Amino acid sequence: MNKMNIVGKRGIGKRGQVTLFIIAGIVILFAAFFIGYIQNESFRQKIESELFGVSVVPEQAKGVVDYANNCIERIARDGVELLGFQGGYIEIPNSISFNPRAYLRTDPIYKAPYWIYGRGNVDVPTIQEMEDQLERYIDRRFNSECGFNEFPDYDFSTKQIESEAGILNGKISVKLKSEIDVGIKENIFPISDYIGIDVPIDLKMLYNMAVDIVNRELRRSEIGNAPFEAMTIDLIAAYAKDKNSLISIPPIAEFNYECNPNTWTLNEVRENIEEYLGTISRLFRVEGANNDVRGEFYNSLIIGDVFSGEHDDTIVSFNYNPGWAFFLDVYPRDGNVLKPSTLKLGLPFIPLFCFTNHNFRYTLQYPLMVNLENDNFAFRFPIEIYIIDNFGGRLIDGDVVSVEDEAGGLFCDENQKLSEAVVVESIDALTSNALDDVNVVYVCGVNNCVVGKTKIENGRSVLEEEFPLCRGGEIILSKDGYGEFYQELDTYNTGRNSVFAAMKPYVNKKVEVRVLELKDGNVLERELMENEQASVRFTVLDLGRGSFKEGFALLFNGNEILETPLLFEEQYNVAVDLILNEEITIPGGEFQGREVPDQKVEGVFLGGADFETYISLDDLEKDKIIVLALSRGIPRNFEDYIENSDVKSLSEKHFDKLGVRFE
Repeated sequence: MNKMNIVGKRGIGKRGQVTLFIIAGIVILFAAFFIGYIQNESFRQKIESELFGVSVVPEQAKGVVDYANNCIERIARDGVELLGFQGGYIEIPNSISFNPRAYLRTDPIYKAPYWIYGRGNVDVPTIQEMEDQLERYIDRRFNSECGFNEFPDYDFSTKQIESEAGILNGKISVKLKSEIDVGIKENIFPISDYIGIDVPIDLKMLYNMAVDIVNRELRRSEIGNAPFEAMTIDLIAAYAKDKNSLISIPPIAEFNYECNPNTWTLNEVRENIEEYLGTISRLFRVEGANNDVRGEFYNSLIIGDVFSGEHDDTIVSFNYNPGWAFFLDVYPRDGNVLKPSTLKLGLPFIPLFCFTNHNFRYTLQYPLMVNLENDNFAFRFPIEIYIIDNFGGRLIDGDVVSVEDEAGGLFCDENQKLSEAVVVESIDALTSNALDDVNVVYVCGVNNCVVGKTKIENGRSVLEEEFPLCRGGEIILSKDGYGEFYQELDTYNTGRNSVFAAMKPYVNKKVEVRVLELKDGNVLERELMENEQASVRFTVLDLGRGSFKEGFALLFNGNEILETPLLFEEQYNVAVDLILNEEITIPGGEFQGREVPDQKVEGVFLGGADFETYISLDDLEKDKIIVLALSRGIPRNFEDYIENSDVKSLSEKHFDKLGVRFE
């Protein structure tokens, strides 16, 4: 303590002066450093980022960063909406778009790819595929629509971005992979780290729920297999037995003693079931989602064993809309007439006595749209309900996962190739020359195996291999520039097999649409107008299998000539939707017993075409194909509006006017 008093009384000596100078120097140096720190925005932001773990935008570049983020968010939201609207696709791949069996056309413009269709086709996009599509969509639109042209006084190291999208829990995150520097006056600011947005949409959860729903339809379960198919059969059976229904359909199984039983026509039954499914499908639900509590019948339409947890914040609904793709056949039938078998016993003095047996078998295909909605965002995709002779057509055992399995699986294992040798030879159907490098795939139910490729040896293109054993299998040959070749092939106890495939090359042809204007009983042929749009679909029919081979689609905006590949010597279904590409007002009035006010609508149907035609090699040697479509003109009332959209009925009424012309 005394020592301290002594120091305090000495005053300022030389050592004290030196100390003061050192302190003053430090203060001056710190002040200079602080001023430089404040002035050097980039350095300050970097220090703040390191200290606080956040990316703080340099003040001078904030306008650029905000502009880029706003633009990316707008485009990303559009892309995510498309992913939801088209079942996980922004751009539908050609393998789906050109195959009418692989998608549902919900309207003249949009196609919704099936996640399940037919007896064994499962096509579920992966998370990675959706992320890749979103990245390409953002990059393309940003670079064409946004860029950095709003900042002409700034220098950019590049104006083209490359994004990275992540579909994460609770959000979609987008950031930049590309490096971008912006020069503002004499300063250079790297801004890539500051450009990035989050879209608060839980697409990942909805996707995983969608996969769970698909797996439930495919999975063998203690409480039932293929529940949507089983429920459809149960509902048809119950509908047929309902004596209180105003509309009847043939019973699946019933026995009575009526001598004059009901008869039906296939067309009437088709219309009735289509309308019934359009109503009842909207009541389908899955357990574990946000469902209303209504009653016993409603609860019978809830499918269980779907999710591993609860999703009370998510609505899952289903719908089939009459007018969508629909196939129905019922047996036994006599042409278009459906009637039960009746045994009549008539003896003298004994009244007529009858035994009537109803044993009708339904074969049915219809699309069921699955809709998932969470926080005002919707994700939808269709599955096809496939019923054969009153039984579900699913032959699948196992789950779909969100990553792709190894192609082929055990079915394609070398140890499973136990057949006798199969010799496959491929030629060009046009030139008869040997066709090299043709892919050979063998399909058995839901299993498929890439067997190999044909190779030219001694002037012939041949593949000789042992195949997996299968009854009712199918061999498929494919090569770029050629239509696929299909042939049934049994490999079980059949000995040595041979397949000779004449592969048809595509022939590219110019196509033009001409409109047949129906007015006052007259027909006037004209070109497409600039405010009209026509979608044209050429579908190659497989008459042997009663299905489709492949398809080609074109979209005409006004009077233009487009080009499409076609196959020769094939039967085609040609479908055209003719749309007015502008807004009109339909006058109000009475419609179906109700007064309806004026309605502004856009994209209205003017008509179209739906017909079959055969296209030969000679036809495709002509320069151009003219496709004829019918138009009833702009609808003047609601009746016209409805009739214009019924392209099939319009085509049947004027079938003699429709077709294609080769010039």
